[in-house]
Amino acid sequence: MSFFHLLISALAFAGSEFDGNWKQPCVRGYQKEELFLAHSATYTEHNFRDVSCLTPSVDLISRGSLIAGAPLLEPLGASELDFIFSSVSLAPRDAAAAEFYESVSLCGLSGWRLNEEKEITGLACDLFGTGLKLQVPSAGDRKYGIVKREGESLYLGRLSPERDGNTALRRPRDLDPVAYRLAR
Repeated sequence: MSFFHLLISALAFAGSEFDGNWKQPCVRGYQKEELFLAHSATYTEHNFRDVSCLTPSVDLISRGSLIAGAPLLEPLGASELDFIFSSVSLAPRDAAAAEFYESVSLCGLSGWRLNEEKEITGLACDLFGTGLKLQVPSAGDRKYGIVKREGESLYLGRLSPERDGNTALRRPRDLDPVAYRLAR
């Protein structure tokens, strides 16, 4: 699944019922986190060097605003929403990542430092070291998603190549089975 497919899972419904810091459990070296405040969201994908999520490597941070949409009949209890990007940043969390990014001028940028965010909004970046540059969302780009809360669990839309959230017609129809939990 691509970087952009992961980003759409960052979308969440705006409103005081959802305000707070929500986290998914570690899954094979990745952990997703959502911070919701009023009509804004900060989505962070924490990447680790190990599958147990003990050694931080890189954080990908997307910030933006939320626009609530209509309730859905399927999945029952879910609602539509839009996420509008304001910025995307990357922060190396270990020295090896910072040194590598600096050595290859990741995203065409220099000055990569340990634990410092560098804005990559709208740039083309080889985020996975495959030689393939991916277009990072620009400020104002919109993604379409779904959300559902069940008690202490928050579920966001599951992405697929056909349902990548790039248009309203490509909005996810299913929920990601891995729930976010409110961090206390």
